Amino acid sequence: MLIIRPQFRHYGVAVGTVILALLLTWLLYMLVDAPLFALFYAAVAISAWHGGLKPGLLATGLSTLSINYFFSEPLYTLALSSLDSIVRLGTFVIVTLIISSLNAQLRTAKARIEVSLLKLQASEERYRRLVDTAYEGIWTTNAEGRLNYVNQRMAQMLGYSVEEILDRFIFEFMDEEMRREKVTNFQQHQLGIKGQFDCRYRRQDGSDLWTIASTNPILDQQGKFCGAIAMITDISDRHQAIEALRESEARFRHMADTAPVLIWMSGLDKLCSYFNKTWLDFTGRTIEQELGNGWSEGVHPDDLQHCLDTYITAFDTRQDFKMEYRLRRFDGEYRWVFDTGIPRFTPDSRFLGYIGSCIDISERKQAEEQILKLNQSLNRRIKELETLLEVIPIGIGIAEDAQCHHIRVNPALAHQLKIPSHVNASLSAPHPEKPQHFKVYARGRELAVDELPMQYVAAHGVPILDLEEDLVFDNGETIQLLVSAAPLFDEQGQSRGCVAAFLDITERKQAELRIRQLNESLEQRVKERTLQLEEANQELESFSYSVSHDLRAPLRHISGFVDLLHKRIGTTLDETSLRYLNIITQTTKQAGTLIDNLLEFSRMGRTQLHYTTINMTYLVWEVQQDLALESKGRMIQWHIEELPQVKGDPFMLRLALRNLMENAIKYTQTRPQAEIAIGSCQTEAEILFFVRDNGIGFDMQYAHKLFGVFHRLHSTEQFEGTGIGLANVRRIIHRHGGRTWAEGVVDGGATFFFSLPKGE
Repeated sequence: MLIIRPQFRHYGVAVGTVILALLLTWLLYMLVDAPLFALFYAAVAISAWHGGLKPGLLATGLSTLSINYFFSEPLYTLALSSLDSIVRLGTFVIVTLIISSLNAQLRTAKARIEVSLLKLQASEERYRRLVDTAYEGIWTTNAEGRLNYVNQRMAQMLGYSVEEILDRFIFEFMDEEMRREKVTNFQQHQLGIKGQFDCRYRRQDGSDLWTIASTNPILDQQGKFCGAIAMITDISDRHQAIEALRESEARFRHMADTAPVLIWMSGLDKLCSYFNKTWLDFTGRTIEQELGNGWSEGVHPDDLQHCLDTYITAFDTRQDFKMEYRLRRFDGEYRWVFDTGIPRFTPDSRFLGYIGSCIDISERKQAEEQILKLNQSLNRRIKELETLLEVIPIGIGIAEDAQCHHIRVNPALAHQLKIPSHVNASLSAPHPEKPQHFKVYARGRELAVDELPMQYVAAHGVPILDLEEDLVFDNGETIQLLVSAAPLFDEQGQSRGCVAAFLDITERKQAELRIRQLNESLEQRVKERTLQLEEANQELESFSYSVSHDLRAPLRHISGFVDLLHKRIGTTLDETSLRYLNIITQTTKQAGTLIDNLLEFSRMGRTQLHYTTINMTYLVWEVQQDLALESKGRMIQWHIEELPQVKGDPFMLRLALRNLMENAIKYTQTRPQAEIAIGSCQTEAEILFFVRDNGIGFDMQYAHKLFGVFHRLHSTEQFEGTGIGLANVRRIIHRHGGRTWAEGVVDGGATFFFSLPKGE
């Protein structure tokens, strides 16, 4: 197959077009009888356009020769005979040369343009391929914000196809909040301002697409804004990681702020950058005050240097540390804290600083100090106990095992057992160790080994109290011991031995024997004395009756004769004689009253008591009513409490209350207003009653005389009385099993107490 080179083809076109122009011109010349050279111009233009300058020059030469040979006079010769032909032919050559040159340049420019276009197309293809395969999304908009291009990655990120996105406003893919913000950014692009910012798009499925958008305005040749281009980087994973980190930090801060410990963090500069809420609440300071080295202001001055040295040394070596120091609390009190710090590292082992926690150990420190004091006290007590065991006259034995194979004794027990204090005193010890020179008896028989007090207590875990045993030695000597033993238990509640006390009661037993003998003798003497007292009482009763009968008769005679004297000579006597008669009358009445009181006092000792339940409040009220006539005209303020019921003889107790209340009325007669209070209180065994007044009182040094017969602290002229009333009160209360006593202050009132036992 014939292959024609491109340059030969261009020259062939030049030759062909000239021949075609020659033929057409010749035909036209035959028709119009005038040569037309325009077709040769066309041939030159076509040749130059098609082949360039050289084919154009060839066409120019051939056309010039053809015109000169076929259409210029003389015809069919190359010679030029006229100036007109030369000018015309020269003009043709010049014009065709210009045409060839211009066409050649045009052709060259076209070729260059085509090459450039091909390169541009290839570049665009590479760019499009690059853009479509890029990891970042890319979009461009027109001046109104409508999308006129998006790459595949951008469409994929939004969940749409490219066709679904094009010609839509870019703001349609944002929520309302983001739309308002990005409209402002777009307006900045219209001013030619570049930008890079975070942007949140809304995907087709409604989820958020977090991106970093780098945008540039697109300007035309006149610098007018005609759109924008943006490169979009999907940072959703990064944003989720940031959110997760933020949530993690929030959880950490929440946990740290709610933790019951003080938490701190420091950075690479050794300065503290974080304190939790518990720390701030503890110190009562703000975070601004604590940051950096501010926290050290709360450390006790005596602990500060040690604290800083420990921290800096650990920081420089990236080591954990633990230390104790005192930190000032919000109320100014220094509290002991235990601080633990550990270095912080990233996953790739990059050092970040330290994190630490503090706990308040003040109670522990106090407990340690208390334990130290207790240990010291315990050691002292142990030494004291050891000393006590050495000097105490009571024998002490300590079994160190549940079988009592080994028993330690103090010197007192060693002396009782007649053994050295360092040897084993156990009768259940192995044969070479146990003592052989005595036996133990109780209740008249020898005790087996498992019946011995310490062995029994250790084996059964129960105490034994006040067991009497006899130690009988080989030489016939016997001593009597009073034994008390208690088990010792380990942490699991199992018996680990026992401790026992042995009191030598040999002399006490002998003394008890002598006491029993003395008691028997005393009982006999008491019986005899009782018989004598009974006989004396009978004689006293006879004497009382005789006194009552024999003394009353003379008193009646004296009183009778005084009355007769008043009637017979009363009107003739002077004032002094009348006063003498009145004194005799009053003295006679006092003697009669004294005899009555003596008889009553005598009856109090032998009258049988009739017990019944007594309402003491009502009984006091009755006595108060009886005494109302005697105290008529007096200003008396009674304060009577609710009184408990008692068991007793109502007649006797009424008499006792009357005597006490009469005394209160009597010894308050010098007061403008008498204050008399009656109340009670109770103990476990008895009920106490009192009668209190605001009268003249008494000196406590004479209190022991108040309840004696005929004992008075005031004269009859001051306050009438016989001195029998309080003696009767004491006898009545004593017969009820109670007590009597009084308290008073001179001119400050007096209080009389009596007690009655609870129950019958």
